[in-house]
Amino acid sequence: MAGEKWIVVVGGSGALGSAFIEHASGLGFKTCCIDLRPNPRADLNQTPSDNVNDHLLQNVEAVIGAAGSWAGGSLKEVKLVNDPLDTLYQTNVKSAMLAAAIGCQSSASCIMLTGAWAAHRQGCQSMAAYGAVKRAVEGIAESISDNKKAILLLPQVLDTLANRRDMGKPDGSPDWADCGVIAKHVLDSFTRIKGTGLERIRVYGKEGETVFESV
Repeated sequence: MAGEKWIVVVGGSGALGSAFIEHASGLGFKTCCIDLRPNPRADLNQTPSDNVNDHLLQNVEAVIGAAGSWAGGSLKEVKLVNDPLDTLYQTNVKSAMLAAAIGCQSSASCIMLTGAWAAHRQGCQSMAAYGAVKRAVEGIAESISDNKKAILLLPQVLDTLANRRDMGKPDGSPDWADCGVIAKHVLDSFTRIKGTGLERIRVYGKEGETVFESV
């Protein structure tokens, strides 16, 4: 493992995380998937409860927080305990905290977390719990060490099988962002440009193209 450069992907078996695993492998990085389900494309699979190997921590190039889930419901509808808030907290906030902690305690030069454009831009009255946890993810991104490059991804809608199913669009939409394009953009950017501080990137689809805007 010594001398190898690793990309750690928290949520590496999901749609966005899998895209990062695939593109990182194509760039010659070793990949570590941290998720409840293994990713067969990853060089190493761990669960969130596993301790990350010290040798791996010393050879990490970047940590990607790609885990997440969605649920709708206004404050008039959301249950005060249990689902959906507990599930959203586990998949969004705890996973983002794990990714940020691994990044800050390792040799990683870049840490990416996944927020949501709707939560960043305005209140989410129709999806109150989701908006709350995504704002918490943004807070975690703002807490990343000053000597690291932090990226907060702010997608509008990702083109995933789950979103196609849940939103009743089996063919997707030209207004949705492509996960593969996102992975390529983020990984290619940080391998070319070194720096520190937090960058917020809005991501959305426009006429079938994935668009990136720094905000």
